[in-house]
Amino acid sequence: MESWIIWTIGSCLVAYFIFMVVIQYQYLGELRKKQHKNGEEQNAYYEKMSFEEEQLHYRMQSFWPAAAVAALIYKMVRLFKKNSTTA
Repeated sequence: MESWIIWTIGSCLVAYFIFMVVIQYQYLGELRKKQHKNGEEQNAYYEKMSFEEEQLHYRMQSFWPAAAVAALIYKMVRLFKKNSTTA
């Protein structure tokens, strides 16, 4: 009787996690584009962020499991693209 509650909560958490991974992936892509466009290193880019951008970045990175998975996927996709263009 109570197992459906556990399955419902678990399903919601998995859906939220997947949703956050997608959001994090898109955020990382845009962040890297801005960084590359300005030609700055990562530390210099973060030093020049406005307060609002810092708060947005902090909030986006606060759900660290999704951020870690999104970063891993982002790196794998970039590596795959790099290898496919050089082959």
